[in-house]
Amino acid sequence: MTIEITRTTGLDPRSRALREAMDAETFGLYAADFSAMDPMVRERVNTALHTDQADLVEVVIASEDGVDLGHAALRHLAAGGYEVKKVFVQAEARGRGLSRILMAAIEEVAREKGESRIVLQTGPKQLEAIALYASTGYVHIPEFGPYAGLSDMVYMGKDL
Repeated sequence: MTIEITRTTGLDPRSRALREAMDAETFGLYAADFSAMDPMVRERVNTALHTDQADLVEVVIASEDGVDLGHAALRHLAAGGYEVKKVFVQAEARGRGLSRILMAAIEEVAREKGESRIVLQTGPKQLEAIALYASTGYVHIPEFGPYAGLSDMVYMGKDL
């Protein structure tokens, strides 16, 4: 079987479907944390984490035999540069190196756009994601952009 990488945008229905699968899984990890938050803090976190599909200017989708297995995207930051968003591989396709393939593909897209550095945000309970990013050259960085003031998240960046 051969993995096919397709470039698209966040408005692609395939991208939407993968994002919905990711959100269902990820939100479950943090449901109790969100419920316990002060309502004003919860609103601030929700605002920071909200990503409009139209803001995902570049998306790479990994598929095999017509089945979409994973997704990674770039979002343009207001201050310039790009943030990696929505890195996700379907549970049944994990353990095959698809996350690394997706990260390499989205980093190549950023290079094509002239970027020399990209950043990302993830949650502290997503240990596999944090390990993936660290193993592919990402290092911890301070809060950035929409996450300013939210210290309970993990921020990483990489020079391309």
